[in-house]
This record gives sequence, structure tokens and C-alpha cells, in this order.
Amino acid sequence: MLVAAAAFAGRVEASGASLRWMRSVDTRVTGYHLWMRRAGVPYGAPLDVGMPTAAADGSLAYVVAGLTPGQTYHFAVTAYGARGIESGLSQELALGAINPCLVDSCTSPTICEIRTAADGSSCDDGLFCNGIAVCVAGTCQNGPVPSCSDGVACTTDRCDDALARCLHVSQPGCCVVDADCVDTDHCTSAEHCVAGTCVSLAATCPATACADAFCDPQSGCGLMPTPDGVICDESCDPLDTRRVNVSADVTGAALTLRSGFESANTVDPILTGVTIEIADASGSVAYRGSVSGSLLASRSDGTKFRYTATPEDADATGGITSLLLRQRQGAWKLNLRALSPDLDGVLSQPQIAVTVRFGSTCARNPQVACTDQQDRSVCR
Repeated sequence: MLVAAAAFAGRVEASGASLRWMRSVDTRVTGYHLWMRRAGVPYGAPLDVGMPTAAADGSLAYVVAGLTPGQTYHFAVTAYGARGIESGLSQELALGAINPCLVDSCTSPTICEIRTAADGSSCDDGLFCNGIAVCVAGTCQNGPVPSCSDGVACTTDRCDDALARCLHVSQPGCCVVDADCVDTDHCTSAEHCVAGTCVSLAATCPATACADAFCDPQSGCGLMPTPDGVICDESCDPLDTRRVNVSADVTGAALTLRSGFESANTVDPILTGVTIEIADASGSVAYRGSVSGSLLASRSDGTKFRYTATPEDADATGGITSLLLRQRQGAWKLNLRALSPDLDGVLSQPQIAVTVRFGSTCARNPQVACTDQQDRSVCR
């Protein structure tokens, strides 16, 4: 698989879009395909833009004309070589107004997740004081604004977006007894009067990797709902990487992966396809391969899925040559082989992270230790 563009940017022009990306460092690249789709619609056939003249900074550019004003578009690029080999899809770039209540993304020209976001998922703008916004029937609706009045005459009340809570500034020389300071805010406690000034303890509301914390004066600590379709580290099930071998090959590097995981979520490889990602020690994804559900042969009872590469689809999978998935009572086993130059970036890494994705469901081992053994890396 070739290496696609490392960065992608663009801007809207009159009835068109000016797109720019960094040229691939892969010397086998002879041109680029530009993929374009309307929001909510999968990709069609790409535009063959060839090899645009590079700017002084090494970037390439192309102007797409004939776009509909007011319409949102998604763009991506792939790099291709002289023998028909093509890279995976670059990161998508969206131009135009984005509906936060539409899950709309593609990881390959043929694998997309396009659907209405689940009711209750976040579409918030990050501002606490205008109410927490959530998706309802595909539209973003703001919740009620927080009422910051704490019922205490000795404080001046205001909402603070940065802290995501209400603040109550005490007026010096106002209170006489502790009862003058007892408020109705669930985010404070131990209110008492000290030398005429009301003091209290503020609740500590911990955030998570997937959600920001807030404190509502009526309900106390809470977490901002996670936007539907957003994948966070903690949402992945643990992946048991029983063996990850990467060895040097004349055409790149060869990968052998044996792993297992359990998931309470519904996993349907035919619907979502299967994606494997390997990140290097820095956290950057060094290799990504995908097999679409249409390429999988499955047993009628949904317990076994198999893929074997053919000359027609080997390049489209990121070099995956074979894949076997088996499941029994929620326990999955995955055996996979791949051959790709991108796997060269995994060789000699002291540690890698391995992720297996089925749409928005994933299993991950973030810390797989590796040792060098001559011309291969053995990771467990």
C-alpha cells in the first residue's frame, strides 16, 4: 500500500473549493485521486488529478468547481502508483456547515458510517451557561440554562463557562450567622459565615477521557454526553494480543496477528467491515488495513468470518492477505496476515498499540511490548 498525503486542508470559494495537501514521501506515487461526496452520501467515482505542480513548501493543490452553494461536502485523497497500487483514504476534510447530529464519516471509499446520531448524544458547543445541547431526532436542541440563584442574599451569583458551574461571590460584612450562608446550590457544601463573609467548599467533578465535567446547581456533578460516532480510548474493549510478528520482506514487511477480545456490544463484521490499526511508540498510526463486509465470507450462524485476498481487492484492503474471525458467546478470536511497505514503520519499535475496529465498536491493547529478533519484531 502506498502512503497517502500527510495533511489535507481547504477553503470554500465561489461555487467551488480550493484543496491543498502535502505531497507523499513515497517515491512510487505517480498521481492522486480526489474523492468528493455530499454530506450524508457515500463516495462515487474519484477525480484523477494526476500530479499537480508542487508549491515551494512541497504542497499540492487542486480547485474543484461546480459545487452547489450552501451544500456541505467531504473531500479526501488517495495516492496511486504506476502499477495501479493505491493508498488508503486520507483523513476526510469537511467544507460547509456540519450537522452535529449526523454521524457522517468514511474510512475508505467504500466503508462509511452515515446515520442520524442517537437521541441524547452531545451536540454541545462547549458553553455551559447556554444549556447543554443534545441531539433529538437528528436536530441539536439546547437544554435549559442553569439557574444560578443560590437563595442567599449575601452572595452575587453568576454563571462561568470556563469552570462549567455557577459562582457565588460573597459580599464582605453581610453575614452574621452560618444560617445566612446556607444555599440551595448542589455544587457547594459546608457553607458558613467567617468574619462577615460567606465561605463554602466547591464540589470536585472529575472528567473522563471521553467527557467533560460540569456542575449543575440543581443536580450536582455531571458529565457532558459523548457525541455519537466519537471513538474514545476508554470505549474500546481490552484486546488480548497473543502474537504480533512483523518481519522484513522484499516487498515491504509482513504482519502476523493473533488476538482475542470479548464485547458486550453487537459485532457484525458484514455490516461494519473490519479495520486493523497499529500505532508506533509515538502514538501515530503506522499501519491501517480494512476489509469491507462485502469481501467477507460468513457462516450462516454468524460465528465465523473469513477473507482471502484476490488480485482484484488486495490493494484496497491495505495489504491484508487473509483474515479469520470466530466468535462464541461474545468471545472473538482474530487471525490476520498482511503484507505492506507501511509495516516497515512498525519494525524496531519498542512498543506498539494494536486496535481492531468494527464501526464504532473497538478492541485495543495500547501497550504491546516488542523485541527485535534479527530481521523481525516479536510483540506480546
